[in-house]
Amino acid sequence: MQTGYTLTIFSLLIFSWIRLTAQSGEVGPNYLLRFYEDNDRYNLLSKTTDYAYTNGTQINFYYTRENPSKFIVDQIMPGAGDQSINVLGWGLTQLMFTPADITTSAYQADDYPYAGALFITRSVYSYNPFKKYDVQTELSLGVRGPAALAEEMQRFIHRFVGIPRAMGWYHQLSNKLYANLNIKAEKGLAAIGKLEVIAGGQLFAGTMVNAVGLSSKIRFGIMAPYFNGFLTGYKAVLKTANKKDIQIYLVVKPEIVYTFHDGLLTGEVNTAGGTKTKYRHNPSKFNYALSGGVVIVYKKLGLSVSQNSSCVFLPGLYNHNAGNFSLYLSW
Repeated sequence: MQTGYTLTIFSLLIFSWIRLTAQSGEVGPNYLLRFYEDNDRYNLLSKTTDYAYTNGTQINFYYTRENPSKFIVDQIMPGAGDQSINVLGWGLTQLMFTPADITTSAYQADDYPYAGALFITRSVYSYNPFKKYDVQTELSLGVRGPAALAEEMQRFIHRFVGIPRAMGWYHQLSNKLYANLNIKAEKGLAAIGKLEVIAGGQLFAGTMVNAVGLSSKIRFGIMAPYFNGFLTGYKAVLKTANKKDIQIYLVVKPEIVYTFHDGLLTGEVNTAGGTKTKYRHNPSKFNYALSGGVVIVYKKLGLSVSQNSSCVFLPGLYNHNAGNFSLYLSW
């Protein structure tokens, strides 16, 4: 419940800040508000579950500026050249993991741990529409453990939808400060008619995740060019034959990541009697994921629905699927 209040207050602060800082004169959308929800109860291709990576909630506010940002963090983040379209953003994210059996209060050493993370993110996405490449940088600060309020959030949601309470949060991974820098670079490989193919690489460095990865993105449909900037993908800037403002396109995203360290799934947990022990599973080194879905935009409102399939995060356990629903409001 406390996390629900936090997300509400964060949204109100964003709207207040928009009113004070709104600028005019740029072509295309200037602002985008996104509500993003991962949940394994949204499985479209497999059975509904409530374990492993069970929930991820984000609220993001993205915007463009007429003048360069004077914020020191923005100035040191890499860009995509003098002719780039720079999209700045703030986000609040909560992630949640649980074991398969949430009815027992006993410590389950042979399953995914109870774990939660809560963090704020500053993002700078820089797109070069002429050279067809981008650099996306995110700096995240937050906490993993009881301070992330994942137990309180899940308890509120389960009570609201009538699901039994998870009984083992006493054994969740302990508190740990989160500071991570994530950088992704993408390059357009092909743009043929209604089809775009994009390749990318990414680097994660910090106290929570250290990893490198390769990814690809395939888009097909009625859509704005990808390297025209993040905001244009979620506002109907195109006119179709029937004069409607609409975008509708499919997105497929395969990726593979080599993980050196994953602080979200490693650390100490409380066991019986209040003693602490190290959670004994080490995360998988090679991780893959495949997601696919559809984006539908009408005028200033957008909706994306996707299905995400990932590998076994922890060796000896099981892989997992989750769905995502995201709502977009641009202006």
